Amino acid sequence: MRIFSFNSLSRLAVSLLGLVVSNAIMRADTATFTLGSDPGQTYMGINAGPYPGTLTDSVATVFFCLNLNLVSMFGGSYAGITSPPVGQGEDESAFLASYLLSQGPPSTDPNFVKQYEGPISFAIWQLMGSLGGTPPDPAAAYFVDLAQEAYNDGLLTPAFLANFLVFTPNDSSIQSFITVFQDNVVVDEVVPEPRAVLLLASGLLALCGWRYWRRADS
Repeated sequence: MRIFSFNSLSRLAVSLLGLVVSNAIMRADTATFTLGSDPGQTYMGINAGPYPGTLTDSVATVFFCLNLNLVSMFGGSYAGITSPPVGQGEDESAFLASYLLSQGPPSTDPNFVKQYEGPISFAIWQLMGSLGGTPPDPAAAYFVDLAQEAYNDGLLTPAFLANFLVFTPNDSSIQSFITVFQDNVVVDEVVPEPRAVLLLASGLLALCGWRYWRRADS
């Protein structure tokens, strides 16, 4: 058995720590995020996402905010770092960002805001634990459940998450943002297509009718 001195163990610990820090730095890139103009998607008195914007070295043009309890200004530019989603909250937020685009492009239509953009924004803030003093939105519960189902079923794979970037500002009082990317394959794994639901309902009706016919015949 090899014997290590205290000094050699200390040097080994420092080397391992340096490797961990180096890997963390490699995963994150410095960037500038510029939040676009107010898209006018007001929901429950709050500006709901997604929001227009630009991010260094990214082709993304729309973003969801991850922190309701922090601030940022429309038209403002912020320095920070980008990295892939990390942790359950960010992974589930990426899924909901993708889910929104499966329903249609960002819109200021009040019905679309009420049905999707507003509740999905609140679902993201709830999943991230960033609602602050704002109570959860009951309409967001469905989307929270969808995102958690996708995560628990192992559908949010590294390949899926590689399509997203999270911008974290250097100023901790400023909101973080996640890019929006459409992946209908993953969304369809969680949300059954309307045709499939219709076929299932038709099958159940046929089964009920058959059982009723058998009972009446006997």
